Parts: sequence; C-alpha cells; structure tokens
Amino acid sequence: MRARTPRRASDPLVSGSGLPVDLRRIKLRHLECMLEVMRTHSLRDAAHALHVTESAASKTLRELEAELGVTLFQRSKLGTVPTEAGEKFARHAASAVEALRWGAASARGLAPAGAALRIGAMPVAAVSLLPSVLQRMTRLVPGLTLEVVAGSKAILLNLLREDAIDAVLGRLPPADDMQGLFFEQLLLDRYIAVVRPGHPLSGRHGLRLADIVSYPLVLPPPETVTWSEIQRLFVSQGLQMNETRIETIYLELSRACTQTSDAVWFASTRHVKPDLEHGLLDQLSVDCSMLEAPLGIIARQATGRHALRDQLLEMIRQDVLGPT
Repeated sequence: MRARTPRRASDPLVSGSGLPVDLRRIKLRHLECMLEVMRTHSLRDAAHALHVTESAASKTLRELEAELGVTLFQRSKLGTVPTEAGEKFARHAASAVEALRWGAASARGLAPAGAALRIGAMPVAAVSLLPSVLQRMTRLVPGLTLEVVAGSKAILLNLLREDAIDAVLGRLPPADDMQGLFFEQLLLDRYIAVVRPGHPLSGRHGLRLADIVSYPLVLPPPETVTWSEIQRLFVSQGLQMNETRIETIYLELSRACTQTSDAVWFASTRHVKPDLEHGLLDQLSVDCSMLEAPLGIIARQATGRHALRDQLLEMIRQDVLGPT
C-alpha cells in the first residue's frame, strides 16, 4: 500500500460547490469578520466592532463564502444566523485564530492580549487540584487572567454548556447530567465521616451508620453530587439522615462547625487528610466505601478555543498521574 502524502498548505481542497479551495486566498480578515458576525448575529454590529463599514464587512463575507462554495449565514427575524455549514466552519476558524494569536504571543513569552481562562471547580477539586497548578500557569504565561468559578454541580455544568467557563473539575455527575459533555477520570475520591477530637464517638471501633443518626450532620448542599451519594448510603441501610444538619458548600465553614460541636462531617479524604494527620479531626470507623467516586475533568464535546485550557489541564494531569 502506498503511503499517503501529507497535505501541504498550498494543496487545493474541494469546496462545497465541488471546485478547489486555495487556502492562500483565505485571509485573517475573512476569519475575523466571520467570527464577529457569528458572535453578534449582526453584520452592522460586526462591522462596528471591526472598525470597517458594513459594506466592507459584507464584501469580506461574500469573498469567504465564494471561496468555500457554501452559504455561511442567513438573515432572519433573529438577525444574521449561521447555517449548519457556518457553525461547522466557525469552530475551526475560532481555533485557527486563537492558535495564531497564541503562537504570536508565545514567541514573545506573553499571553495573547486579553487572554483569560475560566475554570469551574467543585469545592474539593478547587482545593486539592488547583493551587500549585494555578501558580505555575501564571508564571509560565505572563499576562494571563485566571478565574476559578466555584459552585454546585448544577450551576457549573450549566455554565459549561453555555460556554461561560472552559472546563469543570469535580466528581463524576449522573449520566443524565452529562449530555453534550465528557468526563476524564483523574483519581478516585472517597468521603468519610469525621468529628472533633474528644467527640463521644471518637475512637470507637466497629461503628455502624445507625450509631451516628442521632448526631447533627455537616454536609454539602442538596444540589451537589455528593449529597445524593450520602443520602443513598443512608437509604441503603434503611436509615434517614438527621434533619438537624448544616448544608454548605464552604469547606472552612464545615470544618469550623465540626471542630466546635458534636456534628459529624462527611468530608473528602483529600481535603481533611492534613487535619487527620495533625490531630485536628478524627475519622470515625463507619464504612463509607459507597462514597468513593471518580474525580476528574468535565468538558464540552464540541471544542473551540482551547490552547490555554488544554495547557492547564495537562498540568493537572501531570500533577495527579505523573508525566506521560
């Protein structure tokens, strides 16, 4: 079998009309104009953002459509909306423009002007996976703005689907919540029951879940993945969770409430490991093996501008899994 010769940038592609496409004729201004119309749904607004006349923007779009042999936009009551071909082309055009901006900035040791990265993180993931990586990323890419968005599963997954954040770090959500998203496991995370030193249950062996039902609980809020897992643990043993409980997403508040009361806190082993090692909290001997679940990366199936995101996520993989 003859080896396939790699395509050169100057080799012609086939357009939608069956005619060859000369990529050398497609300029950066074509891509920028197309993406701006995609963003604004308005030729006039796109022209204003690009500091050109509306007729010039229209001419640029017509040139691109003629070269590709497809219609990229249609006018409707909703404005200038992309066709199916337009949506497909826009994803690749956005990646190309971002890669060019990134390459030019990297050559100078900088981040592209206005470069920003928004990562959603469920509380345990934010504390256990991000601190050292964020510091390395900001040193590696001067001028980069990094924003970590904390929140519950529902809030973060909605933001991810709306393209308001670039990825989410957290526990594997239920299958019904993963439509259009994918999950990459990094490690297994287990929640355990912990109490303050000197708690009536501290140091007792062979504890059953029934032994703690009379004590107040400290839990993540009901909209989180973990709350449902904890509830399922109680139900599996024919028990109900104590209605006297504190439900919060704030880990420091959970710790403070546990250390100053007789409450039982269901907490991630990754988060409370230092407290256990220094005698600030005690682990109860309750079997919590049902509360083990994958912790990892959640991202969109369809991708666009991902140079910065992929670099950060690769740092996280190396921290957790080691160099590949």
